[in-house]
Amino acid sequence: MAYDYHGGWEDKTGLNAPLYARPDEKNDQRLLNLNFSINYWLSRGAPKEKIVLGMGTYGRSFTLQREEHNGLGAAAPQKGQAGPYTREPGTLGYNEICEMQKRQKWNIVRDPYHLAPYAYKERQWVGYDDVESITLKTKFANYMGLAGAMIWSIETDDFRGECGEKFPLLNAIKKELQNKMIELPQPAVSEESVNKTNESSTASSNITTLTTSPSPSSIFTTTSAPTSTDLGKNSTSSSTLMPTNKPETTTSSTSVSSTLSTSTSTSTSTSTSDPIKPSADNVCKEEGMFRDSNDCTKFYRCVLLGGNKFMVYKYECPKDTVFDENIRICTWSHSVPECNKQQNTKADVSKGGNLVE
Repeated sequence: MAYDYHGGWEDKTGLNAPLYARPDEKNDQRLLNLNFSINYWLSRGAPKEKIVLGMGTYGRSFTLQREEHNGLGAAAPQKGQAGPYTREPGTLGYNEICEMQKRQKWNIVRDPYHLAPYAYKERQWVGYDDVESITLKTKFANYMGLAGAMIWSIETDDFRGECGEKFPLLNAIKKELQNKMIELPQPAVSEESVNKTNESSTASSNITTLTTSPSPSSIFTTTSAPTSTDLGKNSTSSSTLMPTNKPETTTSSTSVSSTLSTSTSTSTSTSTSDPIKPSADNVCKEEGMFRDSNDCTKFYRCVLLGGNKFMVYKYECPKDTVFDENIRICTWSHSVPECNKQQNTKADVSKGGNLVE
């Protein structure tokens, strides 16, 4: 599901489904795009033949704070107005968007890095996918050798053909999936383009064309599409894009230990030759996932077995990440203020478990 990267839950505008990062994006913002998501799954071992790329036939809308500030990242304290069909503030189906643009004059901007459009009129702003951008996303899926594509969802495509042919987005995906040419969409390379997001534009992206099947044997370290020079280095295999600033490939599941404990016990009896001792503050007081009080890189999953006994699983985050208790995942340390200043060190984690009574 490569959509919902931005939306009305934020206080500034952003595209629903960027293809690539923009050069002016910082830190975690550079991760909020299709390119990073797909390559991260692949880099962690997900088989490409099992990945189906999800694309949205809708847009995320905002109400701008000021009409004259209407680019990407513009202040938007409220969700956009609800459409006549979806009837949900902050969301507009592609059918609603194209019909509004057919009836009224909207300013349409196609971002040269995200390779997707947004439109604004007065204080209303929406980022979405159209035939051109959804075709580029499908080209990306073809190039990466993915299993296919899906949409969310069919009733927000222009199924009546009010703006042209019926089901334009779905048909664009189908047509491109059947295309035997392997084409990788490329973002703009001019830094001047970064500052032009307030201007209407219909500029098309550059396309690099290959006629062979992709191969994961060669890896680029980039968050943008490789240049045509890079692609030309191997005429018999395409390259898998690998994003920068990702955690190392060691997953948390490789450093898992389990402990059986009670919520009130203090003594331990060892069931293995190299047991794990629970934290002094008694890790499991209830079922759930909890960060180690002394080390942000470690966390525990407490599974209630009955009575006051818990099975405790101990995990360790990948390098340079810490456990965020609010969203219950390992993320960059600068995203968790209370852990930002804590030195992230790895300790050896023993296998097996022990019963705490």
